[in-house]
Amino acid sequence: EQLTEIAVAHDGIVVVVHHKNEIERITVNELRDILMGVYTRWEQMSRAGAMRGRISVIYQDSSDVSWYLEQRVLNGKPLRKDLLRTTSSLQTLRRVVDQPLSIACVGLSWIDSARVPAKILEVAETTNPSDTTYQLAPESIGTFYEPHPAHIYRKFYPLRRTIYIYARAQIASFTAGFTTFVSNRDGQRIFLDRGLVPATQPIRLKAPQ
Repeated sequence: EQLTEIAVAHDGIVVVVHHKNEIERITVNELRDILMGVYTRWEQMSRAGAMRGRISVIYQDSSDVSWYLEQRVLNGKPLRKDLLRTTSSLQTLRRVVDQPLSIACVGLSWIDSARVPAKILEVAETTNPSDTTYQLAPESIGTFYEPHPAHIYRKFYPLRRTIYIYARAQIASFTAGFTTFVSNRDGQRIFLDRGLVPATQPIRLKAPQ
């Protein structure tokens, strides 16, 4: 029986720092260098302002976010050894609030639900990824974007990913009914209410504030 792939939503991985951190923007290359340990101090960053001190990388183990970072950002290159490891996105965000020199990545949907005062950075890709899985709009290269749904939908925000359902579904089965529901208007609204971007229904784009 054939396995069916259905794209149901689009999501963004957000880069967060302490709310008093002066940095506002980061490139994908800079994020890669931080994760690898090439950059270990904030003053090495070109946009760090008056920030000084050792960068603390908070990293959630064995999660969809860590898998994404290792595939999309690191491209198989090794992580730095001195990570502050967590076991959940909520724990990650809470540790960012407690660590003024920290940086971390979480899924976009966690930002509103966690209710913590972490700062979200704008992100830019300086070169189009060679892996077409993460292909961006060519006009977005070199420009910084916040993880707004409009930027995610238009493939402008560089740390963008697609959420899929894989199913072996027979006609009139429960699985077939579920996949039909999540692909239709009511199911897609659930994703929209969670801060994700629907993939199968037309949406009305609103410009970022």
